[in-house]
Amino acid sequence: MLEKFKRVVKFSFAAKICLVLFVFFSLLHLGVIFGILLFNFVPLDFLWGGQMKTKEDLLVFEIISLIVQLLCLWILVLKIKLVRIEKANLAIDIVIWILAFVFFVNTIGNLMAKTLLERYLATPVTAILSILLIRIGIEKKFDQSKD
Repeated sequence: MLEKFKRVVKFSFAAKICLVLFVFFSLLHLGVIFGILLFNFVPLDFLWGGQMKTKEDLLVFEIISLIVQLLCLWILVLKIKLVRIEKANLAIDIVIWILAFVFFVNTIGNLMAKTLLERYLATPVTAILSILLIRIGIEKKFDQSKD
């Protein structure tokens, strides 16, 4: 079954989709941060399941989200060997599996969000990310010249 999953979802496809999503969400979080800081635009009802009560809370959570997205992006860049760090493969693989689990748990949280935007838009995105990260995680080694 694992081999069939690997044939259906190619490593390079999973990596490219994850890269696009991590860049997109990094830009989205950056946009929200700039919106709060520069334009006093505070979409409390639309983000974080409507749970944020103050502008400051939203700003802190958006900064944390941006840092997490950039970390996800960096780990993926290391996994697909766009940047090589010797002897870090095991640590990178462990972090990929942790991220897959975090996005799985986040999917469950999005299902319970108060806002329809998070429930119906974020839920499938985090589920897809979780599945793609599992696919990336099962790849033993990646050689860009082969895939």
